[in-house]
Amino acid sequence: NTEKPVAFSIHLRIPEWRGPATQLFINGQKSYSAITAGSFLELSRTWKKNDRIQIMFDMKLRLEPLNTSHPELAALLYGPLVLFPVNSSNNDYTNEQLLTAKKRTPTEWIINAGKTEVLFKPFMSIGDEKYRLYNKLSKPLKA
Repeated sequence: NTEKPVAFSIHLRIPEWRGPATQLFINGQKSYSAITAGSFLELSRTWKKNDRIQIMFDMKLRLEPLNTSHPELAALLYGPLVLFPVNSSNNDYTNEQLLTAKKRTPTEWIINAGKTEVLFKPFMSIGDEKYRLYNKLSKPLKA
């Protein structure tokens, strides 16, 4: 809020994980069709009292390898959240199984791992359950 209109810039960090459908609205109007991942978006204008910025991040499932020496081990992520398999002894998944996880609740994802379903949760939702971070992939990720 400003007492009177004033021109200045606001810089928003656009995370690398943002999906292509990320949208930005200023006062309810869609703005800035080109939102580049891993950059800062500069919003320069004359701002006035009660102006509102809204950004809606497109979050997708993705796999992040342990490192370049172990592309067959990867963590499953949803936007900025790392998803951990809980109470599962299974450590081998196909890339497709992980990337087609279905969101069951705001804090639970399910993958179909053959004859069983495996529950994945973000760290903040894990209680006394056993969990691990990296999963063995059927097909190593390319660098």
